[in-house]
Order: sequence, then structure tokens, then C-alpha cells
Amino acid sequence: MTKKTIGVIVGRFQVPTLHPGHRYLIQTAMDECNDVCLLIGDREAERTDKDPMNYETRTQMIKGIYPFITTERLLDHPCDEAWSENLDSILDKLYPDSTKILYGSRNSFVPSYHGRHEAKVIPEYKEYSGTKFRDNAAKSPIESEDFRRGVIYAQTNRFPVSFQVADVALLDGESQNVLLGRKTTDDGWRFLGGFVDPTDESLELSAKREVYEETGGLETDDYRYIGSARIDDHRYRGQRDQIMTVLFAAKYIFGAPKPSDDIAELCWKPVSELDRVLIKEHKHLGKMLKKYLSR
Repeated sequence: MTKKTIGVIVGRFQVPTLHPGHRYLIQTAMDECNDVCLLIGDREAERTDKDPMNYETRTQMIKGIYPFITTERLLDHPCDEAWSENLDSILDKLYPDSTKILYGSRNSFVPSYHGRHEAKVIPEYKEYSGTKFRDNAAKSPIESEDFRRGVIYAQTNRFPVSFQVADVALLDGESQNVLLGRKTTDDGWRFLGGFVDPTDESLELSAKREVYEETGGLETDDYRYIGSARIDDHRYRGQRDQIMTVLFAAKYIFGAPKPSDDIAELCWKPVSELDRVLIKEHKHLGKMLKKYLSR
């Protein structure tokens, strides 16, 4: 009795709908094999702009076009050999007595596969990029109830975020005064600082960048860690997402403070007056600074 041949396609399929390149690859496997199985690459971490859709959403998309095709989740792994072993294990459980042939295109998973089954590289049907399809989908919203439902679904089902902030107590030479800022919406003064940028190489450099941007380019140095704290920011009050800050003490070196970025005013204030002048959200940071300076 001749064994059944299973065509296996491994991909992420992170697109609004399967593009012609996907369909060509699937059709090729359908023409050459008895059955087709799609192994959908997925991550155990949170969604990103390159992996915006979960496994279930992509499965629905594929099943809507090819309802008869088998789909299975294939988790990422940093080791190609371990990933290949897991891939083979999934196929052996699904099709223990069948011949498996893996199909991929030029820039597919094939170079990373070190398993036991044959892997075929199929010439691309023109040139299609999932990245371009995602970029186009992200350019503008669509006027439809389904689109808005999708936005709500994606936002609600992601993991809550703790946004990282770096704040700085910029001290004068005697550590008696601290440079504080005020935004137009503030009812008091605040420590300098802001959100950490993903391109910042460290929290210290992020803090130094924020001070530079908010003071018109002051020269500062000697950034020292004081502590960290949850900030009750009014923009996130009552939300799942919250703000976590790390507070540094730093030394003023040179320059004339000039309010910049989103800071409307700058002023040197005595450390002894922090309890009175700081906005509510930063009062705890003021206590942390006083405790640090009293050591």
C-alpha cells in the first residue's frame, strides 16, 4: 500500500489576508500531495508589530479560504535544531504513517530546518512581502464596525504594560537645590524625565537624554540610582497599563537652563521644600531623594 504524502508549509502568515505568494505555495503543495498541513509559527511572548496577530486569528483567516487544510501551532525556539525536532514531533503525531514533504520559498524557514523530512524550495510567484502588506494595513483605519471591533479586541487581549520612565533629581554642587520643571497642566513642580526610548542603551543614558532635551542642552554627569516606584499618572489612572519610574540623582555641570520639549518652566528649588512644591505624583520621589541625601 502506498503511503500518503503530506505537504507541509511553515509560515507566520501575519497578513490581513493570504497574498498570491501564499496561495501559490499552498496550491503547489495541494497539486503534489494527498493532503496539506500548515504549521503556523508563533511566539510565547507578547505581540509585536511584526507578529501582531495571535494563532487563533490567523487560523480563522486560513480556514476561511481553505477549510479542509489542517493547521497546527509551531512555537519559536532560539535553537534551530530544537525547533526542527519540535516540528518533526508535531508531524509524526499528526501523520505517523505518511511521507512528509516541507515546502518553502526562497526566504522561508528552509535554511533553519535540520529535521528528518525532505524540504523543497519552490520558486517564488513574483515577489510578495508580508512586511509590506502589514505596513499598508497599518497606514490608515478602515470605516467599518469589524475594524473597530478588531482594534478593541487587540487592545483588550494584549498583556498589560508597565511603561518605563526615568526621572532625575538634578542637583547643584552642594546638593542643596534641585532643578525642577513644570508643564502647562501641572499644579506644581516635577522632577525632570520621561519615557524610556527603546533605542536607549541604558536607563542612565535615557535619563541623561531626557534632561538634555528638557533643559535646552544642560551638561550633566554622575547619574546615580536612587530607587524605583510606581507613578499614579493621571493619564493611566484606572487603566490596566501603568507607569514605573526609576529615579536618579545627577550633578549639574554647565549651562543655562532653558525649558524645552514639553516643559514650560524650569526653576531651582531647595531640597528642603520638595514636600511643598512637588506635584502629587512626584511627592514620593521627593521623599526618596531626601532619604538618599541623608545617608
